[in-house]
Amino acid sequence: MNINKVLKRMREEEKKSGKTPTIPDTIQPKQKMRGDSGFHAKANSQEGAARQRSMGNRNIKPAKSK
Repeated sequence: MNINKVLKRMREEEKKSGKTPTIPDTIQPKQKMRGDSGFHAKANSQEGAARQRSMGNRNIKPAKSK
């Protein structure tokens, strides 16, 4: 369970019982950044990969004559 949810439930229970909260509302724990959470590829990424390769090769390929 997420630490923020646990803290929120603790605060709600303390409010119901009439106790003063021991943890201030302004302090929030820092969340860890995960490197794999930013990019999610589509199910079939071959089309996008082919397009990206062709765009990357534009400077290298000679111009096609019509």
